[in-house]
Amino acid sequence: EDGSAIVKANPTKPSEKSAHIVTTNYDALLKMNVTLPPGKTLVDYEKISFDIYLVSGADNNYKKMQIYVDRTKVYEDDGYPSQASDITWTTKEYALNNVASNNSFVLDLGISTNKGDYYLDNIKLIEKISTGFDNIFDAKIYFNSNTLHLSNAGNVQVFDLNGRLIVSRENVSTVDLSY
Repeated sequence: EDGSAIVKANPTKPSEKSAHIVTTNYDALLKMNVTLPPGKTLVDYEKISFDIYLVSGADNNYKKMQIYVDRTKVYEDDGYPSQASDITWTTKEYALNNVASNNSFVLDLGISTNKGDYYLDNIKLIEKISTGFDNIFDAKIYFNSNTLHLSNAGNVQVFDLNGRLIVSRENVSTVDLSY
């Protein structure tokens, strides 16, 4: 009741559509029902990314960006930072920490302001990427020519980009990868 979100012409590319958010009270955010692909939960994602466009003359800047998942705050700005330049699309990215492992949820996103007027577009969840380095703690790993060097002897598995195992060694401190 404290704002509206309408899909309408993008302010810089009228042939494309974006969510236009207009608020009349603080904490009025864009609310979206999200269902992830089968087998995925929110803990599989590390960040949220989106583009924001601030309408000139509105009270959008130096306000708090807020993100909620199922009414639980997962992000809020410290202080009142500049959110973006007026009349320019800006990409924002925030970490998703301490989220529940839900496959579907309500996502609330936006600037907490009593006089907001801005657009959101390209809202994306960014999946976590595994480095494949498990349990290395104080180990140092480096390459010299075609040799992988480990400061502590350990078990090593190297996979190609298709996920196929190409090298598996146990209790080694170097691995020749020249082949």
